[in-house]
Amino acid sequence: MRTYETVFLLKPTITAEEQAKHIDFYKENIKSFGGEIVKEELWGKLQLSYKIETFTEAIYTLIQFKVENDYVNAELDKRFKFNEDVIRHVVVMLDEKKFKAAPKKEAVRKPRPEGSRFPGRTDGEEGVANSIEPVETDIPETSVEKDANVVSSETAAPVTTVNTDVNETTAPEVTVDKDVVV
Repeated sequence: MRTYETVFLLKPTITAEEQAKHIDFYKENIKSFGGEIVKEELWGKLQLSYKIETFTEAIYTLIQFKVENDYVNAELDKRFKFNEDVIRHVVVMLDEKKFKAAPKKEAVRKPRPEGSRFPGRTDGEEGVANSIEPVETDIPETSVEKDANVVSSETAAPVTTVNTDVNETTAPEVTVDKDVVV
């Protein structure tokens, strides 16, 4: 016996009783052909990625079961195709080595510290910029006088002034004063 999984989408217009009736029908059909139900999940009414017929949502149902190979190809697929309330279905054989029939445990998330925007940080660091230490350099400091707007330094660059008076017919004048450095 092999393990299979089927997901089928029911029309969203059916009632809860009809929905339960369809699910029971497929479960009983699997059992009548010597199958065993491993897991059943009702995912409920979910939004579709694209319209199917005229529907934008559908009722999703998952059933995992163990059965012989010939049943799936001959009988179950035919039952899905002839049911008008099933708008899509898929049947997949599960790899026994990679899949264990037991349901998965819920993932445990570690709580993030308050105020941290970065997941996984526990020491309250906000980023790489806070962990950088200052580096000493050989660049001389410059001083700026507020009133004179003069920069004094041995390595200061020349000051460029731009005349912004523009005539309609001529281009703006640019003048460079190289002797401004004190």
